[in-house]
Amino acid sequence: MPLYRWEGDRFRLIADVRIEEKRIEEMIEEDPSILFGTEPIMIIGRQGRVEGGRYDLLGLDRIGNTVIIEVKRSRRPRNTIGQVLEYAARISRMGYADLERIARRWFEGRGRHFSTLIEEHRRFFHHEIGEIDEDDFNRRQRLVILCQGSDPRSFEIVRYLRRLGVDINYISYLTYRKGDETLISAEEIVGGKISEPKGEYIARRKRTRYMTRGEFLACFAMTPMREVAEEFMRYIDETGGIVRNRMGKLRVTAGGKWWMDLFPSKRGTHFRVYVYTELMMEEVAELRKMLPDMRVFVDRVAFNISSLDQLKIAEDRVIEPARLELIGEG
Repeated sequence: MPLYRWEGDRFRLIADVRIEEKRIEEMIEEDPSILFGTEPIMIIGRQGRVEGGRYDLLGLDRIGNTVIIEVKRSRRPRNTIGQVLEYAARISRMGYADLERIARRWFEGRGRHFSTLIEEHRRFFHHEIGEIDEDDFNRRQRLVILCQGSDPRSFEIVRYLRRLGVDINYISYLTYRKGDETLISAEEIVGGKISEPKGEYIARRKRTRYMTRGEFLACFAMTPMREVAEEFMRYIDETGGIVRNRMGKLRVTAGGKWWMDLFPSKRGTHFRVYVYTELMMEEVAELRKMLPDMRVFVDRVAFNISSLDQLKIAEDRVIEPARLELIGEG
């Protein structure tokens, strides 16, 4: 579709120009709003290598899904569809730690401070602390192809994949240049929001409920972890902790200040504890040998508890010192 500019007394045709893929990537890297309109996307990587090649851009959406973006100048990009599907298959196997490494390289490569992926994601999307955790990342992959010009056969393939439930989006664009101005016109878009599979939707709906103490304990009712969870609740009560219901978790306060967040595992094998405290690096190095999956954030530390022995270590070395510090006795 031709683009015209009104110049006071007449229309002047603005010629379609072919801008390098690299320049289009740079523009989307700075502002990916052209992809999904008002939906924000957080870019975390560019030109990253996976088995089979390099993706152009990698981002995250609000709930932690990866967004794989390919930019092509070809007017017949059917090979690109297969390429982006291959990248998605590789990226689908990435865990939280893999995505965090990618994000760290991207942030630091741009001269920006990086703490952790959860922290950066929370700040970008304005989440409440603890609203999203490591297990939420990369549950699904969203694919976006931007191609200069249109190809009806590619549209047909993308529509077919979408009917099968693949979250793939195709944006046909044209670029124009008038003086120092660069204009992009989205000529045709095949895409939109794909409904989540029923099972995943149910799981996410449960996570958004306000959890109660009874629901937390019920997660371990038929597992060896029942005794550990009950013992932990007794400790919280004896020390005067206040258990508050939050979305998908319990929050525990001491002296009116945030003390801990508790997340039960889906299979009842452990619960994850976020303790609002700061530890010396020497302490962290020692505790990592005793507490599984320990991670350090700006204002808290996190680890899993899957036995009474681990609970005892956590209480003595992390949880109780944090409580005493909060109430002014540490």
